[in-house]
Amino acid sequence: MLLAAAAVVGCSPKPASKVSAANEPPASAATPAKKEEKPTPFLKLANAEHALGVVPPGSSHAVTIQLENRGGAELTVKKEDPGDPALVYPTEVSVPAGESRPLTITVVAPRRPGKFGVKVGFTTNDPDRPLLVWKATGVSVEGALAMTTPAPVEEAAPVQALGTSAAAAQGKPPVLKIDHVTLDAGDIRKGKTAYYTFKITNSGKGEGQLSAKPGCGCTMLEADKTIAPGQTGVIKAKLDTAAYSGKITKAITVTTNDPKRPQWALVIAANVIPHVRVIPADHQYVVLFEGERKSVEFSLCSAERGVLEIKSVQETGTKLKRELVPAKVTFVADGKPASEPGYKLRVTIPGTLPAGEFSSVYALETNNKEEPKVTLTISGKVQKEIVVTPSTFYFVVRDGGKEKLTRSLSVTKRTGTFEITKVDVRGQPLTASVSAIQKGSSYRVDLTYKGGWEPGFINAILSIHTNDKAQPVLEVPLSASVVAPMPKQGGGG
Repeated sequence: MLLAAAAVVGCSPKPASKVSAANEPPASAATPAKKEEKPTPFLKLANAEHALGVVPPGSSHAVTIQLENRGGAELTVKKEDPGDPALVYPTEVSVPAGESRPLTITVVAPRRPGKFGVKVGFTTNDPDRPLLVWKATGVSVEGALAMTTPAPVEEAAPVQALGTSAAAAQGKPPVLKIDHVTLDAGDIRKGKTAYYTFKITNSGKGEGQLSAKPGCGCTMLEADKTIAPGQTGVIKAKLDTAAYSGKITKAITVTTNDPKRPQWALVIAANVIPHVRVIPADHQYVVLFEGERKSVEFSLCSAERGVLEIKSVQETGTKLKRELVPAKVTFVADGKPASEPGYKLRVTIPGTLPAGEFSSVYALETNNKEEPKVTLTISGKVQKEIVVTPSTFYFVVRDGGKEKLTRSLSVTKRTGTFEITKVDVRGQPLTASVSAIQKGSSYRVDLTYKGGWEPGFINAILSIHTNDKAQPVLEVPLSASVVAPMPKQGGGG
């Protein structure tokens, strides 16, 4: 189910006496000598921020907020930058007095791992709240669970604990406590190895059992498999930084036989200092529509003594027009502006690319002995006029497939109008319903799982039918992880 979250950061042009607390409408001044005030809208929203948590790089997350009008006149809420249709649907909403309307905001996690924040500004005709600023925060981590529609904490992926030990079966389970869930190695030179140690203490009466799994192949693990009562075990991690630059984060999943703590999601981080400076980053992700043309630029210079020389450029993947030219590269070092001689690589994405994903990789040969090869990547997606957000339905079902769940997405057309005529679930145990976010341009599709999947993994394709001649059928992947019921512990024998 899409989550409801929103924020109001308002400026108040009226005197302070006109502004009320707790999102309640301002009290009208009952002064007989004054003329009757003209009714105005009053916007009520909930939370100031939405926390996405730990998410995979590049994953999309649709959040639906409710715009409630408690005033006496129609409310209008409009996105400040209407030129970014992929982020907010619809970009403008009208809410009659005494009613509410949904607004879907899609947040795409950056491709570069690390902490991130997104702010979306809106203007309104509420005289007390002319400006809204909605915020979302998260951590982009390679190896995190790819849930494209965020779920509340209580709906997070369930965990099957390790096998129950004899002591736990007799009511003497382990009680495990970890000293940290996040460790940061700080600054480290590119190509060096970062080291981390997590300590886990068992204060219970039963033997603790551990299983640790890294999120990617760059992380090597050594972990104690068992921890006796009263003892401390360790998980040691080594992170190879050869393929990274800048701030990076990696996930480690730890599964235990502690019934109260069956899993930890650990994070290791580092700030990798490159030998060759790349601005803004060595990987840039671009989203554009069919027929749209964009340019992307990389700036490169030496990050240490000496002048960078690029000897050659080799390109693989999607063929794009490129130009490498000598240039003065400006940047900030130790809080002060600086510049070095270097290069600019300009890449043009033409308006002729077909809809779908694209990727182009550039291998640059340099004169730097520590970093003789620099790899730059441009990837992205060319979208058609009708966009489905998020692009995948994802379910995590507990209790052996008996749990009832609903997941949602938005279907929006950038220009023109359309209608959804049918949603075909193709034999899956799902019920589909369609509601208009803004009739003719944006719709919400809810899929409710009725029960019936067997434990395991489900992959299917759903079809959304429209009356649009160019996109009559939209195919949406569906993935589900169905978890078997956990065995009951204790009891007689």
